[in-house]
Amino acid sequence: MYVIAGFYNNPANAEAFRDHYLNKHSLLAQELPGIERFELHWTEPEDESGFILGALMYWQDKAAAMASFTSPAGDAAMADVPNFAGAGLTIVMGDVRPILGTAPSAGEQLHTLISLYEDSTEPADSWSTDAHGAREVITWNSEADDSGTAPAYSVIVAGAWDAASGRDEAASGAGGRTLSGTATVVV
Repeated sequence: MYVIAGFYNNPANAEAFRDHYLNKHSLLAQELPGIERFELHWTEPEDESGFILGALMYWQDKAAAMASFTSPAGDAAMADVPNFAGAGLTIVMGDVRPILGTAPSAGEQLHTLISLYEDSTEPADSWSTDAHGAREVITWNSEADDSGTAPAYSVIVAGAWDAASGRDEAASGAGGRTLSGTATVVV
């Protein structure tokens, strides 16, 4: 699977951001051709990552993901971004490497952690032996862009805890820039 993730910086007006994202942008994203999974990872008020949301979209492969963004639905979704993401966002994409467990189902709402390691290839192997009760752990690495303006990232997504206690235990050992919150699997 191939993932494109958008990590949105905290906006000046969180309520307006959330309203626009849920009632407009996420509906546009769901129309992207070939999308197989779409998750919204909303951070909690005490989260210190600087992000309000991590939106993860999955396709069968990179070719399918790139094709979806050259479609009319992709054009509409990209044209909408300036309408709500004025505080900025970080986009990280790559081939997913499953570490542990199975994906949650559409409609589930679960506790999650996402750790971003900038300019790193931080290994996720430690999660395979001690996932603190997570139902799913995945990772991917992105490459720096050719212009040198976007760094390489390594991302670890650990989640699908039914209760916050397991996530909070895992967060104490997490590194990088870590989002802690609740995810809803939309598709």
